[in-house]
Amino acid sequence: QMMGEELSGLGIKELGNLENRLEMNLKDVHMKKDQILIDELKELHPKGSLFHQENVELNRKINFICKENEKLQKVYKRNFVYFRICIVKNPRHRQAKQRERKLEAKNVIC
Repeated sequence: QMMGEELSGLGIKELGNLENRLEMNLKDVHMKKDQILIDELKELHPKGSLFHQENVELNRKINFICKENEKLQKVYKRNFVYFRICIVKNPRHRQAKQRERKLEAKNVIC
């Protein structure tokens, strides 16, 4: 290992040899880095595929739940309307409403 100051005493041939060694070492570093990245990709690829499959399945479930929810909302609205009609047509309901109005009128007068 050499420091920058130590290079000043080297000749052209020694500097050329040093440059070649540095380039070879740099290539080794690049090759090692590339191999590590390739190994990591090989390890991560199956995980990515699994996540993709899970995502597809979850989206399918979400779509199913949304469709079921829409159906339930339609049934709820239909039943709610039917229930309201039954209440309004019910004579007891009308009588209770009339009593309620009379009480409100008395409270206003008092």
